[in-house]
Amino acid sequence: MAKSFKEAAVRTILIVVASGTATPVLALFDTAAISYYGVVSREPMVMALLQHRGVLQFVLAAALVWAAFHRPSRIGVALCAAFTKASYLVLLAMNSDTRALMPEFSTWFDGLAILLLLALAIGEAQRRKAVAPAGPTAVGA
Repeated sequence: MAKSFKEAAVRTILIVVASGTATPVLALFDTAAISYYGVVSREPMVMALLQHRGVLQFVLAAALVWAAFHRPSRIGVALCAAFTKASYLVLLAMNSDTRALMPEFSTWFDGLAILLLLALAIGEAQRRKAVAPAGPTAVGA
């Protein structure tokens, strides 16, 4: 029972993180969604880059959903997602102009997601180590 509860919790976390991660794809359908990030420029290249970001975030979200149901992919997907979310926060925080515009909800969501994804990756690595067959022993040790 505990294993099934833990598995359900991991899947739920991955799907919830995926849902939040996918929201930038809305910029493809409604360019007003970009204003959430404090962007006022509607220059074509800025719009294309932000819409492309939305597509990449959607792909990352799809990978998180995949990892929810494909256990062997979890460590890689969780680490990639944590890295991309951390890079977003670091890039914004490094610049005083963008730091002032950081959306509060996104900052908290991504920060919490990073912690959960890293904990998931560590937990999965520990589980794999515990169930891995013992390797060959050194001769003469």
